[in-house]
Amino acid sequence: MKALKITLAVILGVGLVMTITALSIYRFNFSDIRADVRGSGHVQARTIEHDDNTFVPARLDLDIQSHNVTIRTGDAFLVNYHLHTSLNETSYYFNDNGAFHFRMRTRNHMRVGWSMPSRYSRIYITVPAAFNGDVYVQARSGNVLVENIDGANFTIDVRSGNLSLENITGNYFNLTSRSGNISLGDVQGHWIRTNARAGNSTIARGSQFTHVTTITRSGNTRVTLVGDVNEYSFSFSTRSGNNTLNGSRISDGSTHRPQSAGSVSMTTRSGNNYLRFV
Repeated sequence: MKALKITLAVILGVGLVMTITALSIYRFNFSDIRADVRGSGHVQARTIEHDDNTFVPARLDLDIQSHNVTIRTGDAFLVNYHLHTSLNETSYYFNDNGAFHFRMRTRNHMRVGWSMPSRYSRIYITVPAAFNGDVYVQARSGNVLVENIDGANFTIDVRSGNLSLENITGNYFNLTSRSGNISLGDVQGHWIRTNARAGNSTIARGSQFTHVTTITRSGNTRVTLVGDVNEYSFSFSTRSGNNTLNGSRISDGSTHRPQSAGSVSMTTRSGNNYLRFV
């Protein structure tokens, strides 16, 4: 019996030490984050510039875990963001072809339970007006806004957040939002594919494309194109919802015009498809 009591006491003692140690680590991390909320020194403003102030990137390649991203035209190439020295780690480089690669991650031991204060969770990138390269963005958590850029190809994948393009000219657009909305206004290009798994897709306000493909699992899709309805072939499919072309309801299926210059394909599992030409 005495040996049993000693064994239990040892076990309880070890457990107490482990609990105190864990709480100390937790409290240390909590203090770090709480200090940031008060505006203390763990959050640092960072700027990335090129040695050549006339530099025009050939391509933007971004891999972001938990920040909002804004890309727009400016006087020069410039990246502004905030870095949490305990939460985040970043890396970037310019390759020999002139592409800019930027990566931001949350450290493994800090992924659960903490995030940057929202006022710091932003990345601003400006490119010169002469930019006409590709834009590739992979964002795990955060909104992405691209505006006032003439680029070549745009490939943007947002896991949890909204994706917006405003006043853009390009060639190829491949846009995905797994949980959020996709919105385009005044965007011109040759081919576009949008895939909104849980959200709405909107292409509007002066947008013009030759070929359009939209896929929505749960949400509505609204497409307004500048063009002549008679110059497009159509394909509509919805499992639970309606298809509307220029205000008139139509059935699932395809309308093929052999001489048509453009095409529109709209598919949704649960939602409505709206297509209008102006």
